[in-house]
Amino acid sequence: MVSTSSAAVRLLSWNDNKSSLSFAGHVRLGYLDQNNQTKNEANYVKNDSGVWSLRTRLMFTLRQYINDDLTAGAYLRATHTFSSTHAYRVTWTYADRSYGAKTYSPRHNKMPVRIDRFYTYLDSKTYGRLTLALSTGDYVTAQGSADVRDFGTSTLYLGNQKRAITYAYLDTQDRLINYTTPNLSANVPLSASVSYGDMRSQQTLNGENKRRYDTEVSGALIYQLGNLGQVQLLAAQKQVYASYTNKYATKGFQLGADLRPLGNLRVRAEVSTAKAETAATSTRYTSAGIDLSYRVGAFTPYTGFLYANTEIKSKTGAATRANNAYEGYFGTSYNLASKVLGTFNFTVFAEGLVSYTDYYKNYGTQLSAHRFAVATGLITTW
Repeated sequence: MVSTSSAAVRLLSWNDNKSSLSFAGHVRLGYLDQNNQTKNEANYVKNDSGVWSLRTRLMFTLRQYINDDLTAGAYLRATHTFSSTHAYRVTWTYADRSYGAKTYSPRHNKMPVRIDRFYTYLDSKTYGRLTLALSTGDYVTAQGSADVRDFGTSTLYLGNQKRAITYAYLDTQDRLINYTTPNLSANVPLSASVSYGDMRSQQTLNGENKRRYDTEVSGALIYQLGNLGQVQLLAAQKQVYASYTNKYATKGFQLGADLRPLGNLRVRAEVSTAKAETAATSTRYTSAGIDLSYRVGAFTPYTGFLYANTEIKSKTGAATRANNAYEGYFGTSYNLASKVLGTFNFTVFAEGLVSYTDYYKNYGTQLSAHRFAVATGLITTW
């Protein structure tokens, strides 16, 4: 899931407008209606939920001009979320062909205003860009606080299935350092990106809590195709502690593209694979996906299809398990108004998603799962 861009408001400027402090906002009010169904040999379970959500993000960007080759800067994002969920659950039993009792579960969630992303950088036209991203809490890093890892989709509210390579990245990090080279030359628009990140991991040794650090190393080769876009090859490996002395690795690769072949048409595509090891299993993830969007006046319709396969091999003699997951989505956004009072932009959107998971190998009585979801909302940016 990605969000619409914000048009930042310049708060301060100096050095003949070469340096600045900017402020941007992104407020999304949305409603999600979702139906999840799981089927096994004895019954199937339906979970219906309706969710109202308000997410507010405030973003500050500092840019400091040093000389014509070098700039420094920082980025800070604070987020507040509130959601109200009303969920229903009911089970249909095949044996007596009847529904069980319906359960109702209302809940409200609120996250106070918290800084959930912060990084600083040095950017040189000659030597490249060095970025240091620091954690401000145990928040998911959203696949790319400091590099090019986010495949992304055009959906504005609905969440999408994970790409295979994301299993090779840490979900949360204490710090992430990234270096991206400039292009090799004007004639060879190829650059490289390397990253290192870690996250504290509390483990127990002789009855005492000890701190270890899960680690992540990743890299990318990015080839620019001018106005057409770019293609990239990603590689990543994380190592996660299962105990004080034992840690296990997950390795992944992705070939991706972000193209604009017809100006208003944007095409994103990826194929990726990852392999995760634990003491008991070896799991192979494979995925492929494509996302299309096309701007027509104030409308931007979009659609996409995602596929993922998971194969879990046992190291203890148990049978291999496997499943396929398919997901399709579609939607459109509409620009209601721009630069209202010289600052505010308003966009409405509507989107839908269908997914199906087939547990086709050795999942016991579990057969399949379906997800149907629609969402709509209003996004305000400045």
